[in-house]
Amino acid sequence: MIFSIVIYFTFVSLKYDSTIQSVSDGAIQIRSAFSGAAVVLVVFVAIFIWWGER
Repeated sequence: MIFSIVIYFTFVSLKYDSTIQSVSDGAIQIRSAFSGAAVVLVVFVAIFIWWGER
């Protein structure tokens, strides 16, 4: 569970990195991909948390 949360926060920190933001300013697809991947990661983390409690 901790590993899943670490992966999520690593991904989110990459999303808000200044270098990646400067690249993604010109491309809406990159921002959309990051947002979509963040949602998928949240779903997986939620599933792992739910599964770990059983």
